[in-house]
Amino acid sequence: MIFHGSIYHHEIPAFLKPYLDTEAMQRLKHVDMNCGMNYTSYPRFREIEAYSRFHHSLGCALIVWHFTHDRIQSLAALFHDIATPVFSHVVDFVYGDYENQETTEERTAFLIMSDPGIMAQLDQDGIAVELISDYHKYPVADNASPRLCADRLEYILGDLADFKMADDQTIRSLYDNIELMINEDGLKEPGFRDQSIACKFAYYALECGKIYSGDENRFAMEQLAGILRTALKENIITQDDLYGCETDVIAKLKRSALNSRFAEFESCTRVIRTDASDPQAICVSAKKRYIDPLCADGRRISEHCADLQKSIREFVSLDYRYYVKGVTYE
Repeated sequence: MIFHGSIYHHEIPAFLKPYLDTEAMQRLKHVDMNCGMNYTSYPRFREIEAYSRFHHSLGCALIVWHFTHDRIQSLAALFHDIATPVFSHVVDFVYGDYENQETTEERTAFLIMSDPGIMAQLDQDGIAVELISDYHKYPVADNASPRLCADRLEYILGDLADFKMADDQTIRSLYDNIELMINEDGLKEPGFRDQSIACKFAYYALECGKIYSGDENRFAMEQLAGILRTALKENIITQDDLYGCETDVIAKLKRSALNSRFAEFESCTRVIRTDASDPQAICVSAKKRYIDPLCADGRRISEHCADLQKSIREFVSLDYRYYVKGVTYE
């Protein structure tokens, strides 16, 4: 993963550093952003670099700090993914949360309070848990889709690097054009000074969104979710294992009767359409992610760019009610 904290801020502020060394935050180094796709053999993901929830969370905190210099908001951003289980949104799929993908957020406050290191540092800093356990309170950190916020900004820029869709210079040029603006609701929101760069970013975000909900991702994530459902039902893994490390869960799966199913998950190289009679067929929906950033004139970039508006409509209207399956081609 091409991650340079200096893209977001020139240095990690001192108040953040003690929190980074805590057990709950260090665990996130072993949870990848790519929702299990990094263990498959699909060409886009076969040689993908590591991009952990730890680096994403730190990036979000640095973005919020860069634009607000507010400790509370920055810590809320840092902890926003602390409850992310192994394979990230695959566990949302396990519980049938295909389109909202928010099931995994429910344990955020619990996991913060369960970490002695975090609690001791919060006490030393005089910060109450309720102030930093829900980043939805802070619109710079998080806001309603398809608006831009630190969370969406970081994972789009991160994936532009991880998917090799843009180089460091391009990523920096996107970030450097952003400043806090006031949106339609009178709230602060990151926006772009230049419409051309806002449009460029929106198209990048749309391309990433197509990957996130594309046939490969939907099939593989549901395939892995099915394996995890069985593993939980047969006590091959426990609920606590979901809040451990991905490599530990994979080791348990490979030592179990699910080894062949996981090997099949790993070996798929392509997804093809099929029909309901196919025993390997999966029909599954997914969250459609895109961003319509704010411009300096207070309007969304889609209001300025008719082609972008059309592309967004076409993406949102995609119908995933068809069957797919994974195959292995040499």
